[in-house]
Parts: sequence; structure tokens; C-alpha cells
Amino acid sequence: MRSKYRASLFNFFFNSFNTVVIIVNGIIMVPIYFKYISLSTYGAWLASGNVVSMLGLLEAGYASVITQKMSSAIARSDEELFRKFAGANISSAFIIAAAIFLIGMSVSPYVADWVNAPLDQNGNITQAYILALLSASISILVSLFGAFPQVWQDTKAVGIISVVSNVTAIIALVIFLLMGCGVVSIPLSYLVRSVMNLFIQGTWILKKWHNLKLKKPLFESNILIEILKNCIMPFMSKTSSSLMYHSQSFLISAFIGPSFSAIYDLTSKVTQCICGFLGNVNGSFFALFAITINKGNRDETQTIFDQVSTTYNILLTLALLFSLYFTMPIMHYWVGLEKYGGIVLLILIVLSSYTNQSKTFLNNVLYCGGLINKSAKYDIYCMACYLVILGLSINYLKIYAIPVALFLSTMVFLLFYLKVLKQHIGIDANFLIRFIKRNLPFVVLFAVIGIIITVFFDDSPIIAGLLCICACLGFITSTLQREKQYKSILKALLWKRKTY
Repeated sequence: MRSKYRASLFNFFFNSFNTVVIIVNGIIMVPIYFKYISLSTYGAWLASGNVVSMLGLLEAGYASVITQKMSSAIARSDEELFRKFAGANISSAFIIAAAIFLIGMSVSPYVADWVNAPLDQNGNITQAYILALLSASISILVSLFGAFPQVWQDTKAVGIISVVSNVTAIIALVIFLLMGCGVVSIPLSYLVRSVMNLFIQGTWILKKWHNLKLKKPLFESNILIEILKNCIMPFMSKTSSSLMYHSQSFLISAFIGPSFSAIYDLTSKVTQCICGFLGNVNGSFFALFAITINKGNRDETQTIFDQVSTTYNILLTLALLFSLYFTMPIMHYWVGLEKYGGIVLLILIVLSSYTNQSKTFLNNVLYCGGLINKSAKYDIYCMACYLVILGLSINYLKIYAIPVALFLSTMVFLLFYLKVLKQHIGIDANFLIRFIKRNLPFVVLFAVIGIIITVFFDDSPIIAGLLCICACLGFITSTLQREKQYKSILKALLWKRKTY
């Protein structure tokens, strides 16, 4: 007997630990970067990284589709179908990775000009882009092969592998910087991480396959073609999401300037890292949602949704309050307040992050329920809305236009996601909505407290930090006192014992 949440919680734990390691790489290392890299060069590197991210859209949606397909086969105990999907996953992983690398190489001569890189850094930015592209292609293999431990609900070993690879990458980054590699050091460390992950995780998957006494994967072109067809709408969906949330640095660098790109990225860094941490909830519980929904037990599905969504919402709220409280004090000692975009920009980033992360969570639940095309359709409409708002406002709002457009577009479409959940999967979000309504006045109160603290104590970051810690503790305590059933939800989520 074991908790049905155990694999998901292991996955969440290790993904979260990896996120902490990435935070070390993405935040703590930045002041060290500026000893070797100028602000404009760093901004150009961020923008070129956005180009690599956009090329990664070729994989967009495939991992979700293949995980849902293999989970469905496991839920039905259909080993032959699972082997067919496994073969399709393996072959498509190599095809997609190769396509990303070749297409990326074809545009590599132009990337430095696109991102307005400093003239004396054009060659370095191009080299960094190519290395990041190679690392991203290998990471695609790691990501798609990672569907196997997800559907097996055995993620502990893979989590440890990722932790070791990420720590090794940070060590490699420091070594490359000391060797004088400059901005190229960053993608070189990414390459070290991706190669380690691919080799060690691949070895583990082969061993696990052998231990499960499964026959070889079946490679059938008709299954591969069918899955790729099913990925058309998810591809458009993930493309829409990526254009909305992962292209900021490129857009700012191209339309305003690379220095502003760096300022936006640094101001949003704490929020981005925290959202990356919480994004682990989506990935960690994806297979659990998919398996439960495919069983057809609506009561069990509703219970899991209530428990996970409520937990996710309170963690998201607390995390974004944390970023609102601590971004200014952190930046004071981190890179200096001259690189801080200001409290107005930060508030807009936090608000847009809340609506976007909530949309992503609901999107994943729809994917688990097989409503891929319907979810993708709303994602595309949301992107169109975002682009219209951005196009109309960027000349007037400048750097503020991006979070404003993101907030308005995602806020509107959250209502459509909730409607689809009710109509097609039978999940009622009233429990979650009532929870949010009850807590909203207190969230606003503590947000205002944080804003007042950061504005009036901007020249005393230590005092501001201490006051913000008190405010965070006050929010946590008041929430637990007001939501006494939340304690039972946590207990059920962590300790409920039931077989698969």
C-alpha cells in the first residue's frame, strides 16, 4: 500500500530542488556575470536565448500528448499499445531534436543583429547562441524520454540525476568564467548539464525497462503519424503560450534596447524563479491527473482537483507576495537598484504572473482529460488577444506594455477554461473559486503592506526585508486560521493511503 500521490510528490520535491539549484544559477550568479559581461551583452544573450526558446516550440505539446497517451495505455493495462507509443516517443524525440538544431543553425548568422548585440560581442553572442541551441536539442531528448518515469510513476532516481547534473553545471559555469570564456560560459554550462542528463537518465530508463520485463518498443509509422497529427493543435497552443511568456527579452531588445531587456529580466527574476518552482506542481502531477481522469471516476477526479488546485493557489499567492516583498531588497544587494525597473513594473509582472500561472495549471488539467484541441483553441485566441493589446499599447506604455497585455489577455480566458472543465470533464471549480474569494481581501491587504514597505524603506533594504518577513508570516498564519480545512487538505494530499 502506498499513497497515490507518492510519485507525484517525489517528482515535485526533486523538481523543486532542481529549481532551487537553477535559482542559484539564475540569480546568485548574475552579479558574478557582470564582472565578466556588460549589461548590454547580458541583455543580448537573454534575447538570443529567447530565439532558442522559440525554436524549441517544434517540440511544443508533444511531451504532453505522448504522456497522456502512454498514461492511458497503462491505465488500461495494454502493454502492446504502450510499446507502440514508446516507440513513437523515441523516434520522434530524435526527429524533433535534429529539426530544431538544423533550423536554428540556418538562422545563426543573423541572431546577433536581431538582438542588437554590441558590435564587439557579435562573434561571442553567435557562439553562445549555437552552444545554447545544441544544448536545447539535447534537452529535448531528455524531456521526451522523461515521459517514461512520469507514466511509470517512478521519478525518484531521475530526480536525483537532475540534481547532480544541475549542480555539476554550476561548477562548470564557474570554471568557464575563470577560464575567460565570457558570455559563452553560460551556454557551455547548459551543454554540460544536458549531456549528463541524457547519458545517465537514458541508462536508468533502459535498466528500468529491463526490470519491468517489457518487450522492445514497437516502431510503427502509422502510430507516429497519428500522434504527430494530434500534436498540431498542442503545437499551436504551446507556441501561443511561448510567444506570450517567453519572448519578452527578445521583444524588448528588438523594439526598445538590450539594456532595457536586461532590466526587465532582472526585475522579474525573483518572480520568474518562483513561478518556475510552482510550475513543478503542473509537471509533477500531470501523470496522476491523466491516470485518474482516464479511470472515469469523477468523484476521485474532483477530490484530487480540489486538493491539488487549492494547494497550488495558496502556494502561488504566497510565492508572488514573496516576490513583491523581496525583489527590491534582493536587487539592492544583488545587482544594485540602478538595474531595478521600479515598483509599478514589479506589480504588473506579479499580477500577470498570477493569471498566467493559473491559466497554465487549468490548461494542463484539460490536457490530462484529453481536451487538447479545445484547450489549444483557447490558447490561440488568448495569444491573438495578447498581440492585439501589445501592438496597441507598446508605443505608449513601452516596457510596461508586456505585463499589461499578458494580464488582460489571460484574465479573460481563465473563465473559458473553467467553463470547459465543468462541461467536458465534470470538474466543478466552485470549491476553488470560493477559496479565492474568501482570501482575496486578505491578499490585497498584505500586498498593500508589502508595497508600502518597499516604497518607504527603499533606502533601508535590511529593515524592509525584516518587515516583509513579518508580513509573510502574518499572511501564512492568518490563512491557516481562516482556512482550517486547508490543514486536512494538506494531510490528505501527503498521507492519504490508497493503491493505484
